[in-house]
Amino acid sequence: MQSITADNNKIRSIDSLTGLADSQTLSVNNNRLTSLKGLPYHIYTVRADSNRISDMSGTSFTATPYLRALSLRYNRITEVGPLPTIETIESVDLRNNFIEDPCQLAVWEQSSRLTSLLNLSLFQVLLQKQE
Repeated sequence: MQSITADNNKIRSIDSLTGLADSQTLSVNNNRLTSLKGLPYHIYTVRADSNRISDMSGTSFTATPYLRALSLRYNRITEVGPLPTIETIESVDLRNNFIEDPCQLAVWEQSSRLTSLLNLSLFQVLLQKQE
């Protein structure tokens, strides 16, 4: 199974997907996920927009060495830590979260292949700080 699409459900966990070795694309938009623990090892693309993910530190990206694209738009992320060493990562989309300090993402830009890093625009960040 190369692609798994489970959008618009009430999924709370993807732990059971760990064993799906051939999965390359996972789309779990509009669910009730709070983390991405359990990603398949050979996953290339993950789309988990519009969930309840708030903490990326508990997410095990070290178990996904082939990850190329990660989209976590419209979640509840407030802080991002250093991106684990994933040589293949090219795109990370964190738009429309609650990230207060865009400087945290500077560490991610140092990744050798990261060509597209999308976050809240600076204007949106400034508006949040004024409120």
